[in-house]
Amino acid sequence: MPATGVNEKKGELWLQFCRPILRYLLWMLLAPYLVGLVDRCQAQRYTPESPEVRAMVDRAVGFIERKGLDDARFGAEALAGLALLKAGRDPSHPMVQQAAERVVRHIPTSSQELYRSEMVYSLSAATIFLCELDPSRYRREIQHLVAGLQQLQKGHGGWGYPVGHKFEASGDTSMSQFAVLALWEASRAGIPVPGAMVTRVGLWFVRTQDPSGGWGYQGIVAPGWDLVPQNDVRHSLSAAALASLYAIADLAGLRGRDRQIRDSDLPEIVRPARQEGRETDTQVRMDGKILQMAIARAKAWQRANYMIDPPRFRYYYLYALERMWTFREYLEGPTSDAPPWYDQGVEFLRRTQSPEGSWEHECGQVPDTAFGILFLVRSMKKSVEKVRNFGEGTLIGGRGLPKNTGDVAVVGGQVVAKPELANLEKLLATADEEGLEEADEWFEALLALPPDEATHLATKYSQKFQSLATSASKEARLMAVRALGRSGDLAMVPSLIRALEDPDPDVVHEARRALKRIGRLDKDFGPPEGFSRQQQLEAIEAWKRWYRTVRPEAEIED
Repeated sequence: MPATGVNEKKGELWLQFCRPILRYLLWMLLAPYLVGLVDRCQAQRYTPESPEVRAMVDRAVGFIERKGLDDARFGAEALAGLALLKAGRDPSHPMVQQAAERVVRHIPTSSQELYRSEMVYSLSAATIFLCELDPSRYRREIQHLVAGLQQLQKGHGGWGYPVGHKFEASGDTSMSQFAVLALWEASRAGIPVPGAMVTRVGLWFVRTQDPSGGWGYQGIVAPGWDLVPQNDVRHSLSAAALASLYAIADLAGLRGRDRQIRDSDLPEIVRPARQEGRETDTQVRMDGKILQMAIARAKAWQRANYMIDPPRFRYYYLYALERMWTFREYLEGPTSDAPPWYDQGVEFLRRTQSPEGSWEHECGQVPDTAFGILFLVRSMKKSVEKVRNFGEGTLIGGRGLPKNTGDVAVVGGQVVAKPELANLEKLLATADEEGLEEADEWFEALLALPPDEATHLATKYSQKFQSLATSASKEARLMAVRALGRSGDLAMVPSLIRALEDPDPDVVHEARRALKRIGRLDKDFGPPEGFSRQQQLEAIEAWKRWYRTVRPEAEIED
């Protein structure tokens, strides 16, 4: 046999011997990638529109509808109302309206009310709920809620328990993350949010991060930038805190390196408003590098400790987990290392849903059921998509946007049509009360002004507002009473006391809040919620007695 034939035969034998080994080695090299590919394909098995998911959501919504909103915390009712809205129930749904009415009634009007232990949760949940329901209609209420959160923020930047509680000095990670979400929702709904609030809580989150990258229950603030160990590091708190850092990054205008947005790329209406060459007080000032380092540590903790069913606060955790992954995808783009968290969450909720449709672990039956619904419907994704879809014809706050965006301006973080601002004083000066009733945009424009300018106009045209306070239109009376409250002028008190006699309870309570504001009072003289006619009359007399103590020379009708 020729030498070449012998060599070919040996080559064939060698290939036959090596082929199985090569197949085995190739399989070992490719197996991890193939398994990962299968896992990623399986992770897409469920979506919020999947029949199995919709059935779970419908059962949970049915449970809330049967159970009713009977929680003593108005924030819990707001959370349930939010879940109904996100699940697709109409804003006119009786339970949604019931939740809205209770939220509006229970907005704190005194320090005693404001400093209750659960108030940070309630203020935050109420803000998120009203921003979802109708941020234009409830603009003033949302502003009051944000102001309450501002008053409750602690010196170190976090939120926590009130004076007298054993944790009064520290910041509570759970409360703080909920407050951040409320500020994000309010800002994206067009409500001015003080940038200093966001900056301070951002620094608090950075300085209370455990060296491992997670977060504990009561934050221990590091004296410098060297992190200190935290107590009781949990999955739920760590996911919620990372989501908060992403929300703060978004409010600060920070994006992933490949998604950097320059100010010059933005349409004029969404660039930061500037006054006399200075950034307005709605600007969030965060060092991007510090924030990104904290986010990187938190992502490493998530990779090392991920699970779908941690031992503590499981449904609260799912709500935070969905928010965290949504923000991550929104700010950084799709990621290849994401576990099949949604699919696993759906399976976990399917296994643990009760026959009546509820879930319950450590937050209570209605709140935990609401958390389950919010996870299944991808609540945060819906909010983010609403922001992404912001475009021609729609203001963030829900009002119409002029097609010519050169005719709008940003005032205190709110998009307002320039003609409204330019003509506001002219409108107030020339229109009679009937004309103001029909042109309610004057009130929206008044509220969009900086506080000192709004106070100036409310005082200057107080006579018209006093006349409008006796209008036949409830909405006009309500707007006029609120405007009088913005004046800060004690001379407006007699008109507001007369408004306490209004036949509509909403106007009465608005007059009570306006009196408290003008008098700078921590408490008030009523009338209380659900007042009787006798209580209404007693409150009127009490306010008159108070007014005579501060203005003995003033004349007031008896």
